[in-house]
Amino acid sequence: MIFEEYDSWARFIATYNDRMAYWTGIFLVVIGIATPTAMFMMFGSSWQVGAVVLAAVAGATASVMARFPRLTSSGEWNVNLRSWQARIGTGLVGSLVGIGVLGSGLITITLPAPWKSATDLLNACLAPVTTPLLAGAMAPPTPAPSSPPVEAAAAECRGGGMAFILALTMLLGFSERLLTTLESKVVGASAGGPAAPKG
Repeated sequence: MIFEEYDSWARFIATYNDRMAYWTGIFLVVIGIATPTAMFMMFGSSWQVGAVVLAAVAGATASVMARFPRLTSSGEWNVNLRSWQARIGTGLVGSLVGIGVLGSGLITITLPAPWKSATDLLNACLAPVTTPLLAGAMAPPTPAPSSPPVEAAAAECRGGGMAFILALTMLLGFSERLLTTLESKVVGASAGGPAAPKG
């Protein structure tokens, strides 16, 4: 009787792990496809947008590598694999959320010349270089902007600035603590004021 119950419980755990691993993999694929597609539809197809997405994936993957567990049993291995997939997916989304919050100016990071803040740098480097797919489908075509603003934005988006954006995106994907800080800022601002300071 005891062995039958043990075998039944073992089968249940194995089935649970298989199903959770399957759906975690499916969700990771959905995030991996939906995230860059949404970015390209919003900002247009550009190498800068693709670089930000890849940097977010790299940061989340590095976070998983930095916290590899020691030797585990077979059951724990399945749980760890599922956890790694989930952390990569959440790290990718969290990195882009953090970049969006910084780009909106809700949280500011002061930078040296020729940049004023991280918001200005993000606006310069992620400016659409082509007509976004979503905007082109929903709005009539508009005259192309004059070249001086585009050239000015390109001049502000230099090697050091682009390296900073990549480093920041990777750091957001790597550090869950930073994402928690950004979340508290956003929730505090949406509630009608800045988040209460922590003692």
